[in-house]
Formats: sequence, C-alpha cells, structure tokens
Amino acid sequence: MKINRERVNQAVFEVAIITVSILLAFALERWWDERVDSQSRDELAASLIQEFEAVEAELQLAMDTHRKRQRSASRLSELDEDSITGVDTTEISEHWYWVVTPNETYPPTGALLSAINDNRLTLLGNATLRSHLASWVNRLESLRQTERVLADYTLQIFWPSVATDVVIPLNMEVIGRETDPVILMPTTKNHLNLLSLGSNVAISQVASLQEEATEILRLLQEETDGA
Repeated sequence: MKINRERVNQAVFEVAIITVSILLAFALERWWDERVDSQSRDELAASLIQEFEAVEAELQLAMDTHRKRQRSASRLSELDEDSITGVDTTEISEHWYWVVTPNETYPPTGALLSAINDNRLTLLGNATLRSHLASWVNRLESLRQTERVLADYTLQIFWPSVATDVVIPLNMEVIGRETDPVILMPTTKNHLNLLSLGSNVAISQVASLQEEATEILRLLQEETDGA
C-alpha cells in the first residue's frame, strides 16, 4: 500500500497546530486565572486591612472603657467610713457612672465574614494568616459573651440594688453625700468586687484581641507587599 507522504505531513502538521493551540489556550487560561486571583487577593487584603484598622480603634475604645469601669468599681469598693468623706462627690458621681454603664464592643467583621462565606480566604497565600482570620470571629464572640454577662449582671442584679439611691440621682446629675451609705453597704461592696473582677476578665480578652489584630495586620501587609 502506497503512503501519501504529503497527506501524512499535512496530518502531522494539523495535529501539531491543534496541540499547540490547545496548550496555548491552557496557558492563556492559566495566566488569566492567576491574574484574576492576584487582583482578587489584592482587593481582599485591602478590604481586610481597612477593616482591621477599624477593629484596632474599636478595641482600644473597649479597653479604655473596661479599664475605667474596673478602676471605678475598685475605687468605690475600697472606700470606708473614714476615706469616703475625703472624696469629692463629683469624683464619686463619675465612678458611679462608669460602674453602672454596661459596655458592648462591636468591631466590624463584614469583610471577613463575606470572605469566609465565599471561601475567598484561600486566595491568601500565608497559612498562618488564614488560620488567624478563620478563628477571629469566635475569639471576638468570647469577649462579647463576657460583656453580655457583665451587662446582665449590672442591669438585672446590681441596678435593682442601687437604683433608688444611686441610678435615679445619677441620671438627674445630683449625686451627693446621700449615696455614701449605699457605697458602704456590704452587699454593694460584693457587687463592686464582682464587677471589677469581670472587667478584669474583659480587659485580658481585649488585650489578647489587640495583639491578634496587630499580628493579622502585619501578615496582611506582608501579603500585599509580597504580591
């Protein structure tokens, strides 16, 4: 049987063209996917950096508030019959204000939750960063739970104990020496000590979250610089 070399060469050429075309198409598709992924990663990192910068500001506000509450509760609990007369009623009023005012922290989480729900954290190359981000919401919820417990205790137990003699005058901005006996009551001291202890727990949690947020921002910046 005769072999038509011209047809064979033509067939080989056509196969080669098709093969090269397929490989080129795959290469272009891979290049485009990488470009899209890179752009998506940059956009994700930028949105998370912006969000965690706001988180840092919110956590600092929470830290300041919990510290004021802890100091005020401790200061009031330390007063006795001798020392209380030397404290100005304006200072006592300020301490009461921080003690009876619950605090709830709401750092933004929209960008992170959106990335988690859309499975976009995989765009980030740093595994440590992905781990920090994946556990962030649960860690934040732990602080929120502590704050809810403190708020419930303040509003449902502590407030009813001091509402008539303290909260109402405080709302009217007329705190005076008439609140001194309330401060000196053993039950009030117990409440103040428990609130101080709870505030200390919240302070510790906020400090841990602040460290975590700082580390996340550092890793996000590295991710951006690396890109």
